[in-house]
Amino acid sequence: LRPRLTHHPTRKGEVTSTVPKAKLYVDDKQHAPVKLAQFVEGQTLKSYLAKASAEEAALVIGKIQGGFVADALFANYDVIGLGLDNILIDPSGQVWRIDNGGSFRFRAQGAAKAGWGAKVTELETMRDAKLNPSAARVFGSISDADIKRQIGELMQKREAILAAAPHGVREVLAKRFEDLAQRIAAPTDSFAQEVAASRIVGKVTKRDRGDIEDTQILFWQEHGKSRSLVTRAKLKLTEAGSEKVMERLRASLPAAMPSAAAPPDAYWDTILNAIKTVNQHAGDGAYNVAKLDALTKTKSAIEKLKDQAALKKHYLDVIAEIEKAKDAKVKTPLLKAFEPKAEAAPAVTQREFNIERKQVEYNAKVTERGRAREQAGSIYNHDAYVIDLDGTKVKFVPFKEPTGVDFAAPYALRGYVEVVHPAEAGEQAITATLEHLAKIGIDTAPVTEHYDELVYLRKGMQVRTDVFTPAKLKKADELLAADGKSDPEKITALKAMVKKEMGLDLPDRITPDYDPRGKGNAFNQGWVRTERWDLPRAQVEKEMADYKLHHSSSAAMPELIESILNGGGDFTCTTERLRKGISISQGMSPVQDLNTGGANYLFTRIRRASTADSQVGLNLKIGNLARQDAFSFSGDRYGNVKDSSAYKVRAKTVDELKAYANGGSNETILKWGVPFLDEVDSIVCKTAAEKKSVLAVFSRHGYSELPDGRKISDIVKIK
Repeated sequence: LRPRLTHHPTRKGEVTSTVPKAKLYVDDKQHAPVKLAQFVEGQTLKSYLAKASAEEAALVIGKIQGGFVADALFANYDVIGLGLDNILIDPSGQVWRIDNGGSFRFRAQGAAKAGWGAKVTELETMRDAKLNPSAARVFGSISDADIKRQIGELMQKREAILAAAPHGVREVLAKRFEDLAQRIAAPTDSFAQEVAASRIVGKVTKRDRGDIEDTQILFWQEHGKSRSLVTRAKLKLTEAGSEKVMERLRASLPAAMPSAAAPPDAYWDTILNAIKTVNQHAGDGAYNVAKLDALTKTKSAIEKLKDQAALKKHYLDVIAEIEKAKDAKVKTPLLKAFEPKAEAAPAVTQREFNIERKQVEYNAKVTERGRAREQAGSIYNHDAYVIDLDGTKVKFVPFKEPTGVDFAAPYALRGYVEVVHPAEAGEQAITATLEHLAKIGIDTAPVTEHYDELVYLRKGMQVRTDVFTPAKLKKADELLAADGKSDPEKITALKAMVKKEMGLDLPDRITPDYDPRGKGNAFNQGWVRTERWDLPRAQVEKEMADYKLHHSSSAAMPELIESILNGGGDFTCTTERLRKGISISQGMSPVQDLNTGGANYLFTRIRRASTADSQVGLNLKIGNLARQDAFSFSGDRYGNVKDSSAYKVRAKTVDELKAYANGGSNETILKWGVPFLDEVDSIVCKTAAEKKSVLAVFSRHGYSELPDGRKISDIVKIK
C-alpha cells in the first residue's frame, strides 16, 4: 500500500505527506526478499525540529498528524521512530514517511505483534507518552475532532483499502474499520437534546450501509404507561436486512411457525369491499348496492360451512358489525381478515437471546402539542418477535418466517424494528439503543456523506424506469457492490451514467435542486425526505401552478386539525398513526392499506386548483410531487408498492402527472406523510361555523401564521 494521506492544518488549504515508492525483489544469491525504495533527499524530523521556528515546527507536525488515524488503523506505531528518524522533511518542506515496516501484524524486525487485533488501541497508545514517547511527541496534541474527521475520511475509502490489503490481514482490518466506525457512532449530547426537543415527531440519525431502508433511524421520547420517560426508536429494514437479523436470531427463535402460509380465503375481498362502501358513505347512506348484495351472498355461503369453525365465527361476527354500522349510517370499527393461529412453540434448551413470539399491541397515547403519554388501551395488534435485552424491549417484524414463507403480519409492518429503552433520551440511552441494535445484527455505523449521495443517486435512477431499464439498473447495482472502487469513484461513475442516459450534468456540490441530505420539517425534525434531482421542486411548482394535492377525510375538520397539531404537526400515514398511538379506525381502508403496503404512505389525489378548492378536505402544496418517495398512479392501487410494477406505472414527468390528474381516481402517495404546517396549501371547510372552529383550534395551539409567512386565516376557506 502507498496511501496518500491528506491533512487540513488550516481551513485554507490542503497539505499532503507521502510515502516513497518501493518494491520487493528476491535476492537470487540469498533467496531472501529485498526492499528497494525511492531515495529521498532530506533531514530527519529530529534534525528539522532542532532548527525550525515555532511556526515551521507546528506546520510540519500538522502535516504528520494528518495521517494519524491511518497509522493507527494499520498499527504503524513506529511511524515516528525512536529517534524521530522515520520521518524525513525534504528541501521543499514535504513530509515523507520512509519506514513503515511495522505496519499490520508484524513488528519492524519481523516478529509478530502482540496487540494486532480487532480494536484500534493505537489511537490511545500512540498518544500516550508513557507507552510511546516519540509518537506522543507528534500526535499527543491532535484533537478529538480531528480524529473523528479523519475516521470519516478513511471510512469513505474502506472498500478500496480492504481490496488492496494483503489477504492475510483483511479480516482483522475489516474489524478494525468497524471499531473506528463505532468511535464516531456514539451520539452527542446535542443529538440527545434534539431528540428530547422533537417530542413525538422524532429526530433522525442516518446509519448502516444497505440494511436499513433509507438509512434512517428515528428516535423520540415519550412517557410510558408508568408515566416515566422512555426513549424509543424505529427503523425499517430492507428484505436483505431482515434476513440478516433473522439469521443472527435463528438459534434463539422460540416458535415453530405454521408449515405453510395460510392461503387467502374466498371471503375477505368481498367483505372488505362492503366495509369500504359503508365507511365511505357513513352519514349519507349512499352505499354501493352491488357490494352489499355480494356481502349477503357471502354471508349465506359462510353460514353453510360445516368445518372451519374459527373462520366461520370470525367472519359472521365481522359481517354483523358491518350490518350494524350500515343501518346506523356510521363507520365500522376496525375489522380484520381471519388469521389462523401459529403452531405451538417447541422446547428450547439454551438461547443467546430471550425472544418471545406474540401478538404485540399498539397502545393509545394521549398527545398534547407533541408530548405523548402511553395509555393502557390497545388500538391495534399483530404478530411479532419481542427481544428482551437487559430491560430494553426490541420488537421485530421480519419479512419471512424461518421456513421461508411470508411472515404472518401485514406487509406494511414487515421489516419494522421498534425499540423501547427505559430511560429518558440522553446520550447514554441513545448509545445503549444503538448497541442493542448492533447486537441483533444491524450495522449502526454512521452513514458517510458519500454513501448518502450514492443512495440519493440510485433512488433517483429507480424513479426513471422509462430511462433506466432493468439491465441498466443492474449495471448500477453491480457498480455499487464493487469492492475495488471508493464511494467517490462510484459517485462519479453513476453521474456519468446519468449524463449518458439523460444528458444531465449533476453538480459536485449541494444545491437547492441537488441535496442528498434531504430534510425533515421546518425544525429539521421527523423523517427525512429527499427530492428528485431530475425533476426539481421549483420546476414542478412552476409547471403545475394550477394544481394541488387533495386529501379528503371522513373526520370532522376541527377534529382532524386538532389531531395533527397535537401529534406534533405531522399529517401522517397509518403506520405513523400507530406509532403515535392514534386510532386508525377512521381511515377509508386501513386493513387493506396494511396488507398492500399503502399504510406507510399518505393518500392524496392530484386536482385542478379550482376543483380542489371546491371540495371539503386538506390541500397540500403541489411541490410534494418532486419527492423521491412520491408515487403517482392513474388509478387507485391502495398504495400497493409491493413489486416493481409500481415503479413502471408511476408518473415520471410533468406531462404524465398532468395526464393522471384528468382521472378522478388518480392516486398520489407520500411516504410517512407530510410536515403539515410546512406543506399545507389550503383547508376547505363545509360551513362558516366549521371554519370558525378550525381557526379556534389553530389559535388554541398558538398558531396565527405558517412557516412560509401566510396567515392561517387566509388559508382556511369555505366550500
